[in-house]
Amino acid sequence: MKMFRTPPPDAHPGERVNRFLLVGGVVAGPLFLLVVLLQDLLRPHYDPLRHPISSHALGG
Repeated sequence: MKMFRTPPPDAHPGERVNRFLLVGGVVAGPLFLLVVLLQDLLRPHYDPLRHPISSHALGG
């Protein structure tokens, strides 16, 4: 009869990748909002009531 050992804690390398991707997803939303707010403050003649966020990418 064979004896099976439990795998060591680092035996699942996919867990580290999953955690990295989850943290990236959690950080992305607030970081995007921060960048948009900074651009609103720094871009002259930008009115958030008239221009969508996507107009920041147009550069004008």
